[in-house]
Order: sequence, then structure tokens, then C-alpha cells
Amino acid sequence: MIRNFQQRLIVILTILLSLIFVGILVVFNYMNYLASISQQTREFRHTIDKVGLSAFCSDTSGDSRLDELEYAAVDVSYPGQTHILSNHLSNVSAAQLMKYCRKTADNNHFSGRIDSLIYVKKMQDYKKILIFTDTAEIMENTWHMILRSVAIGIFVIFFLFLLSVSLSRWLTSPVIQTLESQKQFISDASHELKTPLTVISSNVDLLEKEIGSNTRLQYIRQETTRMNHLVQEMLALVRMDNHRNVYHTKVSFSLSRTLMGIALPFESVAFEYGISLDIQIEEHLNFHGREEEFQQLLSILIDNAIRYTPAGGTITITARQQHRKIYLSVANTGEPIPPQIQEKIFDRFFRADESRENQEGHHGLGLAIAHSIVTQYHGKISVECKDGVTTFLVVLPV
Repeated sequence: MIRNFQQRLIVILTILLSLIFVGILVVFNYMNYLASISQQTREFRHTIDKVGLSAFCSDTSGDSRLDELEYAAVDVSYPGQTHILSNHLSNVSAAQLMKYCRKTADNNHFSGRIDSLIYVKKMQDYKKILIFTDTAEIMENTWHMILRSVAIGIFVIFFLFLLSVSLSRWLTSPVIQTLESQKQFISDASHELKTPLTVISSNVDLLEKEIGSNTRLQYIRQETTRMNHLVQEMLALVRMDNHRNVYHTKVSFSLSRTLMGIALPFESVAFEYGISLDIQIEEHLNFHGREEEFQQLLSILIDNAIRYTPAGGTITITARQQHRKIYLSVANTGEPIPPQIQEKIFDRFFRADESRENQEGHHGLGLAIAHSIVTQYHGKISVECKDGVTTFLVVLPV
């Protein structure tokens, strides 16, 4: 659980920090581009004033200061009578230049930018002249800046990822410490409770031999059994949380035989409750793991189904393999689980019906244990209620 939370936190922090950094780069490059355009516009106006407008209006000005400058001059004094005075723009045709003039001649701006060109309006002898120059150098510098920014961004995002990992560990460390303390307390308390429960159970046996069985001794034995079952469940959860198991190490075993060995004895239990039990387990299903855990997993799911299936209902147990995954499901007819409860049903100590759960001796840990077992094997467990059938589905990678 903590590992999943850390992974989500790392992803969120990395995305947020990366978006902030990318936003800063975008704004910086755009502002740099606008500043370059503004600077070139000022320099272009200064060049026009220094060289003289007549030099721009002639194809053969002879001024060496204009040799490396790409420019064009158009007379737009009279609408519909636009006249190109000079065109030294290598990438702009006369038709395109006339199109730009129609777009800019009638606006109130004395200078500006259109596509990849900068224009300046000048008056000479009652004539209105539009002078254009290109921004190829600025565009080239801008693209170089963007490429450098991308290269820098890759390294920075990698650094932000490492920073997010550190931040996630720092943010979750108090939670981890709290959970570890909680697990240690549950483990210690469970072990401490085992001794007095054993003493109580032994004394009940001795009293029954001396005074015979009676109702009050039966109550003591019943509650002692319930308490001992709760202690065992809590210890099982602690072992799973700490990735420790009292069972033998993982081995390959026949999952079909294991599941069938658990399902068949429940036929008599189901018969007593008037419930029909349908078992559909494929043969030759094999798995690598701890056999006892899958015995416990199926027992929990079948026991849960029996408790919530009314008389005359049906429980269907299926197990099959498809696309390198094993699908195990336990479905029962009966009242559906409300959607708000489905989200919490695998939480520890959660009980949908507290009064009935307490009467039947269950403590809301069974499905939590089932969830922990499935999670250990990188599988998924879910519940679905549809058409009066509640289905618990376990998906395990082979």
C-alpha cells in the first residue's frame, strides 16, 4: 500500500514539477523571441533613418550597408495601385509581398510583424512606403534556443524525478513509521493474547471434567474460540505486511487439486443452508506459490459467499487459465453489495452489517487477508454486482 502510494506521489510530483519547468521554458523562449523581434524592429528603423528611404526604394541603391540585408519596399499610397519599388527578399515572391501589403497598408500601426517579416511604414513626398525585412536570423536563433532548452529540459526532468523520489520518501516517512508502530503493536498484542486464551481454554476443559458441561462454560469456550480466531487473523495480516510467512517457500503445485480440495468439503455446509454449490475448476492448472495461502484464499471467498447467500440460492466457483493469467471467481446469488460498500469491502475491520457480523463471529478481516494474499502475487481482486449475482474475481499472472 505504501509502495503504491509512493509511486503515485512520485508520478504526481514529477509531472507537476516538470509542467512548471516546461511552462517557465516556454515563457522564457517566447519572451526572448518577442524581445528579439522588438530589437530588430528598432534596429531596422534606425537603419532606414541612417541610410535614407531612397536607398530602400531602388533596386540599385549602391549602398554597401544594405548588401547583407534582405528587404523590400512597396508604394501603397493609393489603394488598388500598389507598386513594388524593390524586392530583395529571397523567400518572398511578388504575389506574396502584395498580399502582405493588403493586410498591413490600412492598419494604424507604424511597424509590426506579419508571418516571418517585419514591416515599417514611412512617408516620403506624400507617398506612403512599406518597407519589409525578414526575421530568418531571429527564427534560426529561436530554434537553436528551443533545441538547447529541450536538451536542458531532459536533464532537468531527470533531476526532478530524482527529487520527487526523495520528496516522496520524506513525505511518507511519518506514515511508514506510524504503520510500522501499528503493525508492531498488533503483533505484540496478538502474541501476548495467545497465552491467556490458551490458559482460559485449558481451564474450561478442566471445569467441564469436574462439574460437567453447562451453558456458561459453552459461552466462555465460544468467545475464547472467537478471540483466538481474531488473533490468528491479525497475526496473518502482520506476516503478510512484513513479507514473512510461516508456511514453506514458494513451490510449483497443482492449483486445480488444491482448489478442488477446499471447495468439495463446503458442499455439506452449503447443503445445510439449502444452497446449491456449482464447482467449475479446470484441470491441469498449475501455479508457483504457497499452497496454504490459496487454500485460505478460497476458503475466505466461499465462506463469505455462504454467509450472504439466501436459502435456495446458488454459489458458483470457477477457475480457468487464459492468456497466461489464472481467473478464479466465486459468485453467489442474493442481495447486491451497495456501491459505496464495494469500495471499502477489502479494508481491514470493515463490516457491511455489524450486528450480523458480530453474531456470526466475524471481524471484517477475511477479505482483507484475501486482498493481501492476491497482492503478494501481483494479482488483482475485485467485486462486481450484476443481475442479482455478486462475483468476487481474482486475476493472477502465471
